[in-house]
Amino acid sequence: MVRTLFVLLFLCASANLSPAQAGDAAPAFADYASMRAHLTTLFGAARYAEAAAMLSAHLDRFPDHLEANAFNLAIVDILSGDHDAAVAALNRAADEGIWFGKYSIESEYFAPVFDLPAFKTFLARNNAMRESAAPGTMQYEVVFPENYDPSKRWPLFMAFHGGDGNIEEFSAAWHSPRLQREFVLAYVQSSVASNMKGFSWYIPGEIRSDILSAYHQIQAGCPIDPEQIYIGGFSAGATATFCMAFDSDLPVSGYICLGPPYPPQILTPENIKSSADKKMRGCFIVGENDRFFNDAASMAATLDSLGQAIDMIILPGVDHGYPEDLPARIDEALGRILLKN
Repeated sequence: MVRTLFVLLFLCASANLSPAQAGDAAPAFADYASMRAHLTTLFGAARYAEAAAMLSAHLDRFPDHLEANAFNLAIVDILSGDHDAAVAALNRAADEGIWFGKYSIESEYFAPVFDLPAFKTFLARNNAMRESAAPGTMQYEVVFPENYDPSKRWPLFMAFHGGDGNIEEFSAAWHSPRLQREFVLAYVQSSVASNMKGFSWYIPGEIRSDILSAYHQIQAGCPIDPEQIYIGGFSAGATATFCMAFDSDLPVSGYICLGPPYPPQILTPENIKSSADKKMRGCFIVGENDRFFNDAASMAATLDSLGQAIDMIILPGVDHGYPEDLPARIDEALGRILLKN
């Protein structure tokens, strides 16, 4: 499910289209957003050959979006049955220095071309480019509280970016007055590049390896209280949060998930019951218009039924993303997970 969501990310857009746009395979678009909206319409109608013709005609017009457009062109070529054209589109992007993340380019959309010699050659080329540009190394950044005193032990909050995210963009959004006063705050970046600008959390084993490595390095360099370890993240970072809270050796006291998708391989009844015995507390922050709202509500009900202490903060009129008042919402969530049993 997580891999599929990444693939669809490039394809999802929304806009109102005129009848002329809906019927023209390659109209003259005013801007990139208009072209993306038309692509969504064609894709949703299964008009894959038209989508391929439109994207091919506009690859050079929007060079800043070549990664997304070439990726989508390859997908619609595959869906329309033109496998050679799909591989050619990927190589055309590679000629311009574009590479793709491991789990996106090896997703189920590309299964029809997995055995093609030309695709195998491209895949080796892509992997070499990715490994050269984005070595598979976890990174983290520590922010100390305003009144940091190295002679005392501090609570630790580890924060995990969303899919295609990174430390820079996530740290600009995920902060709060209470985090800045009371916690050593560590932003952890996945070792797995999902595209040329971002990283994501995919496989539980990789998630645990990255985050436990960061934890042990932080613990070795800072006076951390092992009984006050808190974690949280957005979207794919919420999946990483579930993995560490319910299926790892990290001693988690509480967690905060913003826009959490449902990770069935992690939230097993056994894992939930085990966490309930540890008195861990959790809090979901989710917009009422978030595409994962029903998943979050279902998860909260399941957690509650199995004895896990869980709260849910619902944001009116908010979809899947960072709400404008996220710092205040983080502090609200902290107030709930820090309550004593």
